Amino acid sequence: MSAIELILCASDSISQPELHLPPENGALQSPSSAPPTSLYVMSLQNEIDEQNRLLKEFPSDAEGTIGTRYRFRAECQRDADLFLHAILFFIEPSWKMSPISYYPDIDVTFSISREISPRDLLWIACSIVDGHVLVQTLEKEGAYTGERDYERDIDVHASEFKPSAAVLADMKKGASLYVKRLKFLLTDAKEFAANLKVITN
Repeated sequence: MSAIELILCASDSISQPELHLPPENGALQSPSSAPPTSLYVMSLQNEIDEQNRLLKEFPSDAEGTIGTRYRFRAECQRDADLFLHAILFFIEPSWKMSPISYYPDIDVTFSISREISPRDLLWIACSIVDGHVLVQTLEKEGAYTGERDYERDIDVHASEFKPSAAVLADMKKGASLYVKRLKFLLTDAKEFAANLKVITN
């Protein structure tokens, strides 16, 4: 049983909030008219419902995922690079990035080359700080619209979403490789800038 479900059970054992039905004219009551306990329970239930929806939309089964094409929008190339390098050992190296003319975002398409579950992909996307556009638009290419699902968010610490130890190990390898590449790039950039300074003096 999750922590949220335990809280719900506890609140049920303490008191049952009064059921607030619409008045006779059919107008719904404003949330402020409901008791605080009722609003709290409703909020928790909404959170549980949303998590269950994501568990269904992003299954944990990785079987048959090879060859699947995914697409997403990212707010900047930094988000896309972090995501793609974290799953580097699970995707074809020929991913595609394209600028979007009516947004500052970029459009990204990639293909799965080694079995990884949709839930693992969502988890790593949610682990990127401020990577919400990526998280909210990630879809299989055939279902992609580019529209953001603003309710899509998961607790990356929850056991039902966390990838297996083997998948996590490969994600860490990919991220570490990206760090090494960035260090080489920084060294080369400094050398290039120094050479330009000598040439232009």
